[in-house]
Amino acid sequence: MQNLINPFVKFVKQYDISMSDYTKIFDEYTETVQYEVESEINKTIINLMRSEPTSIIITGNAGDGKTRICRNVYENLTGVQLEKWDPKGIEEIKINGKTIRIIKDFSELQDNVISQELVRLQNAIANQNECYLIAANEGKLTHALVKNPELKELYDIVTSQLSDRTALKPQNLHIYNLLHTSSSIYALKILQEWNKEENWKTCGSCKQQRKCIIYHNHNKLKEKNVQVLINRIYRSLDASQTHMTMRELLIQLAYVQIGSLSCEDIHQAKGEALQEQACKVYYENLFGHSASADFFEKIPGFMEIKKYDPGLLSNSKVDDFIFNGDLSGDDSAEEHGRLFGVNIDTEYGYFKQELHQYRSLYKTDENLGLALANNWLPRLRRKYYFESKSSLPIAISNEKSMIAFKFRQDFLQILKNEMVDPVIQKSLIRGLNQYFAKQIVYSPTNALYVVNENLFIYRIIEFSSFRWNVEKKDRDLDYAASSICLEVDGIQLKINLLLFEYLMRLANGGLPHILSDDVEILINNFKNKLIRSNDNKDNILEILKYNQTQDAYVLRQITVNGQGSNEVDLEPEFD
Repeated sequence: MQNLINPFVKFVKQYDISMSDYTKIFDEYTETVQYEVESEINKTIINLMRSEPTSIIITGNAGDGKTRICRNVYENLTGVQLEKWDPKGIEEIKINGKTIRIIKDFSELQDNVISQELVRLQNAIANQNECYLIAANEGKLTHALVKNPELKELYDIVTSQLSDRTALKPQNLHIYNLLHTSSSIYALKILQEWNKEENWKTCGSCKQQRKCIIYHNHNKLKEKNVQVLINRIYRSLDASQTHMTMRELLIQLAYVQIGSLSCEDIHQAKGEALQEQACKVYYENLFGHSASADFFEKIPGFMEIKKYDPGLLSNSKVDDFIFNGDLSGDDSAEEHGRLFGVNIDTEYGYFKQELHQYRSLYKTDENLGLALANNWLPRLRRKYYFESKSSLPIAISNEKSMIAFKFRQDFLQILKNEMVDPVIQKSLIRGLNQYFAKQIVYSPTNALYVVNENLFIYRIIEFSSFRWNVEKKDRDLDYAASSICLEVDGIQLKINLLLFEYLMRLANGGLPHILSDDVEILINNFKNKLIRSNDNKDNILEILKYNQTQDAYVLRQITVNGQGSNEVDLEPEFD
């Protein structure tokens, strides 16, 4: 056997932003496309342009793949590989007797050219003599439309579709906003595509395969269980309305896969270099622990990913298993050896050596235990989380105890089942009551009390008045459901993962300051709308008052009339 270079590793390496030249990330500089990640929205647009050519505008952030879709449409409809874009940024093709003008990037055109093309698009919509495929930044597009009064009709059609993913699309102009696509759908496709065995055949014949952390990462990332757990993190980004562009996903997942290493780095590594490479294991790369501090600073979604790091949260059962699981003498000892024995990512058994040293010297050197915990515990928690397969109670990955978001699984299950269980509904209402009152509130009928800071009740909303809707997924647009909608009298509260977690924590005795910065504006807006629709009677005051028996604040009514006032306890008395 000899040292071999895997061309697929070179392909993934092009997404390494630590390189001086990573222009291949950008479609504008790409002459050929390798390992295309298929998307349903790409297929939807191609099929529409092929069967019934219609004007289409694709919007989204830089890196969302707008230009790549334009390229795919061109090549699919013409059967010709697009080697280079026209310097003017506009290509013309004919399909079914109709001319299609493809503008790969609106922001590259001069303002006067943009205005001319938009006027021409508006006329094309009316006359149906030609159609457009335009890739445009939303801000640039709307600014150009607002500037020109002649484009009022086009402006109305465009803006009605931009903000609402479910808005009906007029026959002659469809808007596809890639900000509405779900990162988790693409992340899973990339993981699956990149870790197909056909891409790694070269590594199986390489002399260095046993000490290659890149090949080790592949062998773990190809496992379905690992893919599911990683993708669940990206699913959590969807559910908290955090969008990662396709470019950002490629950059981040390339780092997860190879850790900025190349085949040459693996071949040349010895001694300390091998030890450093062992730290480039996928579960460290995913959360950036093996990268420089500023490596991912330009990827906003990356900071959100770190919130779901299982290595940062102490779990007594898991931690005890990591340090003592090999002493049990049962099946858990075998599992401990599989996970933490002589592997590349345990630095070829170095963890076991340090563990044995600690056990023999801990009475004489108290610092050994602290050093062992600091150096190994977070890393091995992550390994345990992604790779534990044992059915033993002590070694079951428990997401509610290893991830800081205790109610994440409940929320994702709601989105999957497309329904909110009544028990969850009552908990969310209880959470809203705790937030509005800033006190522990007891409501036996699960009614919502809309109160001010003095606990004066503006409005009582009975539990049966609420309507609960779960967002629907849209496969054709690569959209996974990401929120619940709570509605009463036409007033809506959109509940994403962050708000769900916050309200469920409050309902279960959590502290009100945790996550409050992420949700306060949303809840306060909902509360203000409920207050504006207040229908309280003038002669009845309703308040929340502390009840010692309940150890909570309960509803009281004060009737005000000409003879004074009368306070009525509306809650049952308890002995």
